[in-house]
Amino acid sequence: MSIQLQDGEKLLDMIKDMLKSATSSILLVTYKLDQDSASELLVKAASGVETVVITSDKDWARWLNNQRDSYKRDEEIKLGNELKRAQLLYVQILYFVILISVVIIGIDILLFFIIGNMIYIDLILSTIAIILIIYYGLRRRRQLLTQINLLRENFQNLTQEINQVRGKIKEKLKIIETNKELTFSVLSCDDRTIIFSAPFKLSTITNSVHIVTEISKEFLNQVINSLKN
Repeated sequence: MSIQLQDGEKLLDMIKDMLKSATSSILLVTYKLDQDSASELLVKAASGVETVVITSDKDWARWLNNQRDSYKRDEEIKLGNELKRAQLLYVQILYFVILISVVIIGIDILLFFIIGNMIYIDLILSTIAIILIIYYGLRRRRQLLTQINLLRENFQNLTQEINQVRGKIKEKLKIIETNKELTFSVLSCDDRTIIFSAPFKLSTITNSVHIVTEISKEFLNQVINSLKN
């Protein structure tokens, strides 16, 4: 084991290269995470890489745990709401066409009783107005129907894709919370393992200098056993 002193930018490049090249397993031991690092781990687990995270950062540990059931929930809800709005508007247009047509006919009838005879120009204008309302209403409903079918298909595809990813995350991601106060991080990707003094916070790691050491699997096992004990 050779100890190296590296600035945060080089350490970040090393971490990203390790994560990118990982195809079978990732093991992370750390005391702090952030959104960038948690998202990277989630993506790797979703792609089928066995991912184990041991951390004392309970907030992000629970966030990662929750992603088993809530991965891309916001995107799913947004598209679902968009579909519901289009479906509601599709129905409302029909009610609007019927309501306006009834109102126009009602006004004509009211004028007939007030004036005593039917004004033909009013009848013609009312008929034209009703025809135009029905025409534009039906055209808008056809447009909405196309949009609804597309949204429904996208929603079904998204739901299917998300459920598959959630299944992968449930299968491949394991989170272990530790109450021990950690002062180091360990990242093991496939056959390569490093230990370093930085937290696993990819968004802020660049503005720092850290000690980095490549370690063997045997030493890694000692670290894990120490945390278990």
